[in-house]
Amino acid sequence: MQVVLGIITALTQGTPEKLGNEIDKCKALTDKPFGVNLTFLPSLTPPDYPGAR
Repeated sequence: MQVVLGIITALTQGTPEKLGNEIDKCKALTDKPFGVNLTFLPSLTPPDYPGAR
């Protein structure tokens, strides 16, 4: 049996609203567990949001 866990990376979403939208999409697509990777210290190495697109 293969077990796969999907992970949403919060840092690449850009805003809390976009993260919420992605979580809602994931909930609609599966009834299986999934993870959300939260970055608590992004100010130490600010993300390159424009470069991530």
